[in-house]
Amino acid sequence: MMTEVEVTGNTYAFRKILKARYGLRWNRRRKSFYTRMDTEAPSLRRLRDYCREFRLTLKINGAQANTSYDTFKDSDLDDFDSFLVDLSQDEANDLLGKIGGLPPLPGPAQSAPGFRKIKVTKDDDPRWDVKPWFDGTRFQDPRVEQEQLIPIILDALNLGYTNIIVECPTGSGKSALSMMIPKMVDADTYVSTHLKGLQAQYMREMPFMSSVMGRGNYDCKLKIEPGCRSLPLAEEALIEVLTGTADQSMKSPKAHLAPCRTCGPEFKCDFKPKTNAGVGGASSLDWWGADQDSLCDYFGALAGAQKSRYFISNTSYLMALGQAGGSMLPTRELLIADEAHHLPNALAGFYATDLSIRHLERLLDVPSFDDVVSDPNLGSVREKLLKPWKGGSSITSNIGFPKIPSVTKDMEPEMFRMGVSVWISYLEFLADNIGRKITTDSYADKEKDLAFAYNFVSNLGTLINQLEVDPKNWVWSADQDDEPTYIKFQPIDIGEAAEDLFFRLGRQRIFMSATIPSPEVYMKELGLESDRTMIISVNYSSFPTGNRPIVTSLTGGKMSYSGRDERAFEQTAQAVLQILNLHEGQKGIILPHTNEIESKLLEAIELEDPEIIKNRIITHTKDPTEREEVLSEFEITPDPAVLISTYIGQGYDGKHCDFAILIKMPFPPLGDIRTLKKMEANEEWYKSETAGALVQMCGRVVRSKTDTGITYIIDPTFTFHYNKGINGQPLKDYVPDYFDEAII
Repeated sequence: MMTEVEVTGNTYAFRKILKARYGLRWNRRRKSFYTRMDTEAPSLRRLRDYCREFRLTLKINGAQANTSYDTFKDSDLDDFDSFLVDLSQDEANDLLGKIGGLPPLPGPAQSAPGFRKIKVTKDDDPRWDVKPWFDGTRFQDPRVEQEQLIPIILDALNLGYTNIIVECPTGSGKSALSMMIPKMVDADTYVSTHLKGLQAQYMREMPFMSSVMGRGNYDCKLKIEPGCRSLPLAEEALIEVLTGTADQSMKSPKAHLAPCRTCGPEFKCDFKPKTNAGVGGASSLDWWGADQDSLCDYFGALAGAQKSRYFISNTSYLMALGQAGGSMLPTRELLIADEAHHLPNALAGFYATDLSIRHLERLLDVPSFDDVVSDPNLGSVREKLLKPWKGGSSITSNIGFPKIPSVTKDMEPEMFRMGVSVWISYLEFLADNIGRKITTDSYADKEKDLAFAYNFVSNLGTLINQLEVDPKNWVWSADQDDEPTYIKFQPIDIGEAAEDLFFRLGRQRIFMSATIPSPEVYMKELGLESDRTMIISVNYSSFPTGNRPIVTSLTGGKMSYSGRDERAFEQTAQAVLQILNLHEGQKGIILPHTNEIESKLLEAIELEDPEIIKNRIITHTKDPTEREEVLSEFEITPDPAVLISTYIGQGYDGKHCDFAILIKMPFPPLGDIRTLKKMEANEEWYKSETAGALVQMCGRVVRSKTDTGITYIIDPTFTFHYNKGINGQPLKDYVPDYFDEAII
C-alpha cells in the first residue's frame, strides 16, 4: 500500500542524502521533502531510522512517525547496498562543506620533535576557531571537545608526527573528527572501524564516504558454479555474459568463490581492473584507469573507494587486503582507526588459528557423533581417522591431532622445538588434504562448506609461515592433552607484523578511542616509535557526574577462580536480587564476565527466587542470529526486563537501560598461556587491559549527556584492586579522572 511521506526540520545538511538515497523531492511551498512509498518497503524503515538519528521529523500520512533513535547492528548489513549512495564529486564536496585551506600534510621525510603528551582539560580554550569547517555539514555545531582537539591534532600532523593517539570519552563525537580532519587538510584517508555495524553507521551518517567489505558480500558477474577451477568453463561463462547469452536462471557465486580467485592468475576476467607493470617488473591493479561501471560489484566498489578521499572499511578486511601489499591498498596520507583500543587484539586475532574436531568432521568427512548414533558402523571409521597423527601422506591416514602438549610457561626449549616441527608437518598435511578435496569438487554445500574450506586452507598457510619464520612468538593450547578436541594457536606479540599488515596504509595515523588506559603500553604493544608519537587525552566527560554514578558499596561473593564456591554464588545472587528490587519497574543489564559465572549465577538466582528467572531475567545462546533477536527484543520491550550476557561488555548501546551490574572484575584470564606470558613480560600491560575493560563495562548505560543510569560493581575485591593493587599498581592509576569522579 502506498502512503504519503514527508520530512521536515533542519533538512539543509541532509538534502543530498534525502534526494539520492530515498528519492524525496523538495516542496518549496511547504518547506519540506516529500514522496510516496510502499508501507512495506525496506527504504521506508531505513528513512525512519535516518530521521530518528538526525532529529528530522518524519510524517506518514500526516502523522509523526519517529520518536526515538535506533542503532546499527551487524545484522543490518544483510542489505548493505542500501547504505551506498552514488554521489558525484561535486555532490560529495557539497555535503562536506569547506575543504582544505590549512597547511598541507608533511611529506614522509619530515621528522617529529619527539615524544609528547598533552592533557586536555575542561577549562582549555580552543587554539583557533574550527567552526567555519563545520558549516554546511551535518555537524552544524561542533562540540567543545571537538573544538579543543582538532587544532591540536592538526598541529601534530603538520609537525610530522607519524602516530597520534587520541583518547576522548564517549560523547566527544569521534565520527565527526574522522570526517573533519581529512577535509580540513585535504588528505586522502583510510577510516578503519572495529565492527561492520559501525562501518554501516558511518555510511548512514556520511554517505560521501566510500565503503568496501569482504568479497563474500558481493555477487560475481558470471553464471557459473561456486568454486569453479576449470579455466575453459570460466572463459566460456565470461563470453556468455559479455555476449548476453548467459543462462539468467543460473545463480552467480559470491565473489570470494568466483573464477578470478579459484582459477588462478591464468583467468583474465574483463570485470576486474587491468594489471599494470610497476617498478622492477612488479604488477599492480590499475584502479585509477578503471571504469567503475564496467567492473563487477566487488571490484567496482573497491575501485570507487580507491578514487575517493574517504575509504572506509572494517579493520579485519583492511588487514586482509594489507596482507596482499600495495597492489590492493596503496599507502594514503592518513589512516584513522576508530575504536582503536581493539587494534592489538584484532591484529593478534588475524593470525590466531583454531583447530577443532568439528573442523575435521566438516572438512574431511570424519563421521560425527550424530552420524555414529545413526549408523554405529561408522564408529570404527571415526575412531580410525581420529587416532593421533604420526605422519602420513594420504587422506586415508589417521588425521587426529598429534599428541603435542600445550605450551606452558616452563616448557623445555627442546620440547617446544619438537612441538613446532610436528605441528608444521601436521598443518601442511592437513592443508594438502583439504586442498585435494577442494579440487575434487566434493563439498555438498558449495556456498558455505567450500568457502569455509578455502578460508581454512588460507589460514593454515599463514600459520605455517609464521611458525617457520618466528616460532618463539607463538603458543598453542589444547583443551586436554590426552585426547584433545580443540587446539588454539596464538601469537604473543604483534608489533612487528602491525606495520606491514595495517599501519603502512597511512603515512600518518590517528588512533581514536574512549579507553586507552596506558598509552605507553599501547605504543609498545603496537610497536609504535615513541619519538614519532603524540598522545592527546581528554580527561573530562561532558556527561554530568550525577547522571552516571558507580556504586561499589553493595557486594556479592568472590568470583575469583579459586573462590567460586556455592556460598560465593549464593551471596552474589542475593546482591543481584537486592539491586533488582531497588529498580523494580526498570530495565537493566548484568555483566557476568565469563560464561561459567553466568551459568552458575543463574542457577543460584533461581534457587533464591524462581519467579524472577521466569518473569524478568532474559538470556541468549551463543548463536549470533538468536543473540541479535534477543537483543532487539530486549531493546524495544516496555517490560522491566534484565538481560544477562557476556557479549555486551563492550560496544553495546544500553541507553534504554536504567542500571548495570558488574559481577566480576574483568581481569584477563591467566589460564590462557598467551595472557600469562604477556603478563609476566609486562605486568603493566595486564593492569592496563583490566582498566580498559572496566571503563568500557561501566559505560554501557549512559551514552549521552541526557542519559542517566547507575552502575553497580559488586565484586568484593574491587576496592582493594582499585585503590591498592598488587605490587603497588592500583587500577586507579590507569583510569581517566571522569571515571574516578563517578565512583561512590
